[in-house]
Amino acid sequence: MEDRRKDERFKLRLPAKVEVLSRYNDVGKNTLRLETDNICSGGAYFPTLNPLPEGTSVKVDLLLDFDRLTTPKHMRPLIKVNGDVVRSGRTGIAIRFDGIYQIIPPLNA
Repeated sequence: MEDRRKDERFKLRLPAKVEVLSRYNDVGKNTLRLETDNICSGGAYFPTLNPLPEGTSVKVDLLLDFDRLTTPKHMRPLIKVNGDVVRSGRTGIAIRFDGIYQIIPPLNA
């Protein structure tokens, strides 16, 4: 199978909050706490036993949380991006980012 990805992927485990975007959704009702398996500028793969359906629009908050950092979590930058589930399977979901993102500096920056 040919790899059609344009962006280089990195094997990074970043904590993430994935929230379903829907005007019918109660805030927080469809929120998953996941961790990336791999990530690139165009999207990420999230292992989960509770995958969302393909086509689901989501908001993703990624915490830049590396093992070698000793900085408390509230002082680490956060990346906010929207996207869509483009692949869904028994073991996880692939989310394509929409390309518009926001980097939130640490609280004490």
